Amino acid sequence: MVEAKVRTELAQVIGFAGPADAPQILADRRAQRLENQMRLGSPITDPAGWLIGRGLPQIRLCAEPRCDDGTLLGSGRDCPRCEDRQADSRATTGSRPPSTPRCPEPRRPSVGRPPTGNCTRP
Repeated sequence: MVEAKVRTELAQVIGFAGPADAPQILADRRAQRLENQMRLGSPITDPAGWLIGRGLPQIRLCAEPRCDDGTLLGSGRDCPRCEDRQADSRATTGSRPPSTPRCPEPRRPSVGRPPTGNCTRP
């Protein structure tokens, strides 16, 4: 199962970066995700499951097919669509008056229940 996932992801990366660079790009992706997991997450109890679900798959943060976790496969540059989205998000967040609190409740309130309190949705 893990071998099949590696082959699938490697084929995708080859399509963006070419056969010479693809193995290293995939290895770097896995190393970065492992580093993040160990720094921010809990220990890995199922290594095969972690590789299949988190360590190997491309994480697209936008509609750009080459985007992998905010970086363009093949070039290693920051994804311009992700940068635009971050700029838009900052602009939207910046338009909210600083004294207006954010809602502590979930983004989607129950049907028929309006948000409570004096706050704005993020």
